Amino acid sequence: MNPAIGAAAALGSAAIWSISSTLLTTSVRAFGSRQINVFKSTVAGVLFLMTVALAFGGGPIAAAMPSISWFAVSGFVGLALGDTFYLASLKSLGPTTALVLYQTSSLFTMALGFFVLNERPSFANCAGAVCVAGGVSLATWSRTQSAKPKHAGGTIRGLAIDADVLSNKAIKAGILLGLGSAASQAIGVVINRQAFEILDAAAPALRAAEGLASLERPVFAATVRLVAASAVMLLFAVLRGQARFDTSALLSREGWRLTLIPTVLGTYLGILGMQVAVGSLPAGIAATLLATPPIFSIPVAWIMIGEKPTILTLIGTLIATGGVFLVST
Repeated sequence: MNPAIGAAAALGSAAIWSISSTLLTTSVRAFGSRQINVFKSTVAGVLFLMTVALAFGGGPIAAAMPSISWFAVSGFVGLALGDTFYLASLKSLGPTTALVLYQTSSLFTMALGFFVLNERPSFANCAGAVCVAGGVSLATWSRTQSAKPKHAGGTIRGLAIDADVLSNKAIKAGILLGLGSAASQAIGVVINRQAFEILDAAAPALRAAEGLASLERPVFAATVRLVAASAVMLLFAVLRGQARFDTSALLSREGWRLTLIPTVLGTYLGILGMQVAVGSLPAGIAATLLATPPIFSIPVAWIMIGEKPTILTLIGTLIATGGVFLVST
């Protein structure tokens, strides 16, 4: 595939994620992180199932059967847990800071690669880790010092919002939740790698013949991960006796109004664009371009919800994004 198309897809996905994160901020403040994660995982999972069925047929399912359980566990850790933590951090941090904090997943991935997979980071990787840590620290510190955005309390689009949703205590909790999200995503990535190794070992002859080529395989993996995440969250909701509460956004007209567009944009189209980028670019370049949502989110959040960035936030975002490039080389 043409690298220019891959680069455009990566930057397009980054821009889409910045928009969807900004839109999801309103949804999460109205319904809650679990409720919105149930919504987007379920709806996007159905969309991906339709994509796999229409584009690839049933061949990939049979060929990928040995790896499905690994993809499912990856989906539970990275999406059910990780995305719930991320959405909760959005509530108190806003999209720009939450996305910058999410970049620490590269540090957790590098650490897991060192301790679990015996990967040895280069000097550039270590320098990048320092940049990511420093940039994220600068951006989050700036966020704790900044004034409350204009939507702290009152209503958003007619929906009641807790008065202390953006208090300093909530911001500190959001930082911890953001770090938890990054760690969960990193663990999910490591498990995902293992799933692909099992897939390649179990079905080497079927990969291209039955729709499991370089681009289709990640799309199929995304489908399994999303469906597994949705199923686990719904099961836990039933076991806790909170099925109606956790599916309130999914069962609400207002939930669909607020959450459908960011779900289709970010969780479906954004992931499809990511797969195009990963399938057509070197890994380091793809990872760097896909790590640019915080840069896009600065003007997007400013225009859409009035979240004006500070100079330190801008500097921290650029430093952290450059660090991701070094970590990915």
